[in-house]
Amino acid sequence: MLPKFEENGMEKKLRIGVMTYWWSQDNYGQLLQAYALQEYLRQLGHEPFIIGYTNRKDLKKSPMSERILKIFNPARLINHIKYLYRERRAKMIKEPDRHFDQFRNEKITIQGSYEEWQELRDAPPEADLLIVGSDQVWGVLNHSVRSNQNLFNSYLLKFANHTAAKMSYAVSIGKSSVLKGYHHALSEELKGFDYISVREYQFANYLSDNHIAYPNCDPDPTLLLSANHYRNVLRDGVRDEIKDETRLP
Repeated sequence: MLPKFEENGMEKKLRIGVMTYWWSQDNYGQLLQAYALQEYLRQLGHEPFIIGYTNRKDLKKSPMSERILKIFNPARLINHIKYLYRERRAKMIKEPDRHFDQFRNEKITIQGSYEEWQELRDAPPEADLLIVGSDQVWGVLNHSVRSNQNLFNSYLLKFANHTAAKMSYAVSIGKSSVLKGYHHALSEELKGFDYISVREYQFANYLSDNHIAYPNCDPDPTLLLSANHYRNVLRDGVRDEIKDETRLP
């Protein structure tokens, strides 16, 4: 999976920066995939960290013309109504603490604090290797080219310095195709990647059929760890809860 780095004839321990989604307070899959890839890289003897990019300032709304067209798509309209209902319900019902912040603080190494592309470009993290993925971090490829150039730059690792290798791992876009306006730019950027991996065969076939790239198809990083590993993580959490409940005042 990883490009080989050697130093004096021996494989080198890599400092690896991972660009992915990691900040959710209610998405278990998002948090677990970030944890799993980092833990897998640790087990290989490397020094991985999540790049603390949250994309808040780079995330732009679609142009008004696109949003109006979506209103006339029945499936999108129904999904939007469901989303509004969930948002309203969440405000009315107090959600239990899912301890996401605690898990992040204890299990995941996050370095840097970036809210926009310009911050990444001006002060890129120091790493031997940059990995983008997993999760739907290339979902930007299904949204307005004009409005989302900064997201494209960030998740195609355009901030990398000239010494860092680049790769994607089990990247997804949530669909099987991308907007044609991205084809050329995506193809050009992926030429600079040492390894290209996506999560779904449909997306891999689309990239190949359109001569954009010829990626590998790899499993979600949560499947890189053994069942026993997750059992141990679960046991650690149960032990902590028992300690909290039995702690004397």
